[in-house]
Amino acid sequence: MSLHVPVPPHLRLEPYCAHVAEYIERHDPELRIRKSAEKRWCYVLERRCRRAPATNAGLGDYSDLHIQARDGYVHVSLVHPQYMTRPWNIVRGLLEEGVDLFAQSAHKVADELDYEERWAKESRRRRRLGLFRDIAVDAFPILDRLGNRDGTERTRISVPDRAAA
Repeated sequence: MSLHVPVPPHLRLEPYCAHVAEYIERHDPELRIRKSAEKRWCYVLERRCRRAPATNAGLGDYSDLHIQARDGYVHVSLVHPQYMTRPWNIVRGLLEEGVDLFAQSAHKVADELDYEERWAKESRRRRRLGLFRDIAVDAFPILDRLGNRDGTERTRISVPDRAAA
């Protein structure tokens, strides 16, 4: 019996690939493989990192990141379908090519976590700036019309051509 969180039916491996999950689990019981929610032609190899979910358990299956956060897993690698016929190459890639950071050293894991935090911070900053830009673009026509009733003075906006773009 597997100790992994059950995978939703649409993300389960095909019956002809069931041996791959068993092979990988024999190599490392913490690893799980499933179909990718984002790239339908690809598979996701992930490692269990916690017993309880890190986020709301009601998250949808819209992205691999949401599924991993919900189920308590971290991303190890994307697996091309060609490797599903030769699961020993997946294990060889984990061992020899250094794909699995968790099996190597704590420094590489810490570096990867720091990178993920910087990426999340930059994503939040870009999303916030995009929101501010959208607000400015929406408000420009209204502010452009404001001013005296006789039309002698209008609201001054710096770089109006950029806001209207």
